[in-house]
Amino acid sequence: MDPLSAELILQIVQGDLQDTLRQRQNSSQNGELRNFPSDQELALREWEAQLQQYLATLIDHQMAHSISNAVQDDGVAVTIAIEEERRALADRVTALRVEGHDVPNPEQLMVQENAAMAGLVGNPPTIVDAQGSFLDPGTSSSDCQLQEPAENWRRLPCASCAAVFPSPQLMEAPCGHIYCRGCATHLIEHSFVDESLFPPRCCRLAFPVSAVRQILGLDIANRYDEKSIERNDPYRTYCSNPQCAQYIFPAQVAFYVGTCNTCAQKTCTLCKKAEHPQCPCPAEDSEVLVLAEQEGWRRCPGCRNLVELKDGCNHITCRCRFEFCYICGTPWRRCRCELWDEERLVHRAQVLVGRDQPGPPPQAEVQRVARYLRQRESCDHEDDWTRLDGVYECEHCLEELPYFILLCPLCGIRACVRCKYNRF
Repeated sequence: MDPLSAELILQIVQGDLQDTLRQRQNSSQNGELRNFPSDQELALREWEAQLQQYLATLIDHQMAHSISNAVQDDGVAVTIAIEEERRALADRVTALRVEGHDVPNPEQLMVQENAAMAGLVGNPPTIVDAQGSFLDPGTSSSDCQLQEPAENWRRLPCASCAAVFPSPQLMEAPCGHIYCRGCATHLIEHSFVDESLFPPRCCRLAFPVSAVRQILGLDIANRYDEKSIERNDPYRTYCSNPQCAQYIFPAQVAFYVGTCNTCAQKTCTLCKKAEHPQCPCPAEDSEVLVLAEQEGWRRCPGCRNLVELKDGCNHITCRCRFEFCYICGTPWRRCRCELWDEERLVHRAQVLVGRDQPGPPPQAEVQRVARYLRQRESCDHEDDWTRLDGVYECEHCLEELPYFILLCPLCGIRACVRCKYNRF
């Protein structure tokens, strides 16, 4: 039984018990007065005290569960805050050196800082399951559900594969959609590789780390935590060793130099190249910048990666989820640049009109669709999608679907169910 249902039942029973005690008290006042309560009244009052104690315990367990989830879900924010503090410390030391002041030993500073920060990151909290039992952090709530009789399990369809599963094998997304363990695991593990799927989400609401930990286990939840730190790191740095290229966690960075946990290579977090004694950092590869200029690529202000726009409007959503204008590079909605490049606009209209026609698309229809697209800003895909039966290819993941595809009625994009729920 879930905690909210248990709390409601206890409150109802407690209310009925209090009504019974009041009725007995009223009847006692109207009739013969007794100096001492009867055995039945004593039993009822003892039962009332036990109910009150159990209800308080249940509420305390719910609060502990909520705090435990908050600690897990806020772990990434704490890690990023620690990194900001370290960068501020490095900036301060650099400024003192430039001004000619005496600066303490960097190793001593790091020891002091780590000691101060240690209070922010402690041991994993105890998890309280839905039944009010205390769990080891590696225990999933679905393991506790397996202790219930199988006939009490609800059977619900998975939003991704549409197969029906018992409740211990299901995970509820924040939006209310239900996923089986297999589809949830596939989505989360795929998001570790495809940054456009991270954080793993449904209907634009990310799966909390606490839910992943309780349903899918400690191992995948720890990987989710690590990827969350990596994806949310505004100064993301990878090992400069080409044979390694592993992400360097903020805890391994000291004074703009990161040490790889895998190969021990030291990397400058400013220029992303191997550690170097000279300051400032060496210039970027001129060949890459020349090619980017020739091809019209733009640098994302969020992650600093180069982005190429092949099709669509000038509203760019980078794989790091940062939104900016492809023309001027400023954050989205802070400039007055045109939404569409005319050549890309006509090309998109031709694609929409001619994708189901054997011959060239009618120019009048192409111009009509182009005018429609020009008047619209970027589509949020909020309206109800239309189902098209048949064999189609998803425009995002390029997977061929044998039975049907979904069509956005506003922008005309065709997407599979997984992209509709988990990518947009």
